[in-house]
Amino acid sequence: MWYNNVGNGSTAAVNSNYWTVGDYYQASLSTTGYNAISLNFDMTRSASGPANFKVDISTDGGTNWATIGTVSVIQNAAAPTGAGSWTSATYNAAYTTTFTGLTAAENQASLLIRWISTSAAGATGGTARIDNVQIQGTLVPAPGAAALVGLAGLMARRRRA
Repeated sequence: MWYNNVGNGSTAAVNSNYWTVGDYYQASLSTTGYNAISLNFDMTRSASGPANFKVDISTDGGTNWATIGTVSVIQNAAAPTGAGSWTSATYNAAYTTTFTGLTAAENQASLLIRWISTSAAGATGGTARIDNVQIQGTLVPAPGAAALVGLAGLMARRRRA
C-alpha cells in the first residue's frame, strides 16, 4: 500500500508499507538525445522499514535489468551526525543518494528505473519513503546542427564583406 506523506524539503513523497523482499518503486522515462545521465533521489524509512535497496535499470522494456548501485536507507530522525529528521520544511542532504556515469541510460527511448527492496521490513507496518527523484543529463545537439550553426556564421561573414 502506498500514499503521500511528508517529503524531504517538500510537501509530499511516496510512502509505502507492507514491504517484502523484491517489492519496488518504478519510474519510466525517455533519455533520447541526452548523455552524461545521473540519478539523484532521497529515501528514508521507519524503524521497522526495509533498510536496503538496489537500484536497477532496463533499456528493453523490463526484459533485462542491470544494477547501478545499492542504498542503505537511513531511518528517519536517525541521520548521521545529528543531521536531523526528514521534514517538509527543510531539505536534508543526508538522505540523498546520487549515481553518475550511467552510460547505459544514455539516449534511450525507454528507460525503466527500479528501487528494489533487498531486505524485509521488520514489521508489517514498516515504511519506506522516496522523494525528489531527479534524472539529469546533457542535451546532445542533433547531427548536423553544429555544422548548420557554422555555416550560418560563414554566411553572416560573407554578407558583411
